[in-house]
Amino acid sequence: MSELDKEIEELKDNHVIEKLKLLQYIDDNTDEDIEPAVECFVKEDMMKTWKSIANNAQDKSMDTLVKILWETMCRGAGFEFEVEKSDNGIQIKCSYCPYVDLAKKAGSLKMGYRVYCASDDYIVAGFNDKIGFKRTKTLMEGHDCCDHFYYLK
Repeated sequence: MSELDKEIEELKDNHVIEKLKLLQYIDDNTDEDIEPAVECFVKEDMMKTWKSIANNAQDKSMDTLVKILWETMCRGAGFEFEVEKSDNGIQIKCSYCPYVDLAKKAGSLKMGYRVYCASDDYIVAGFNDKIGFKRTKTLMEGHDCCDHFYYLK
């Protein structure tokens, strides 16, 4: 990786950290509950983004969603995970998420969850509303892994 590439990666990380710090600051310094507004923003943003991705994808299958999201985007960003396909769906067991490290640096796992983990439902719905999504654990919440499960409704 070149020095320029390293600088760009550091800028991207700092952008994430600053965004989470800002949200946490607002949350800490207002009497209003900002979580509904954050969720609404994340929902609208992810639905729009993933509808656009789906419109440009070869197909809107579960395999394509996992390929784009996990194999291309997440693996490229440093996530560590295993994929297990079955007749019932696709199970992802994520053992490392770089967003957890960034949320810790920002001092806000709570906002990290709200901005990143809570977007997963909307990613799936935006891509294809016939695909279902379940998750019972997240690294952001202190569990040993994130257990994403994709299935056909």
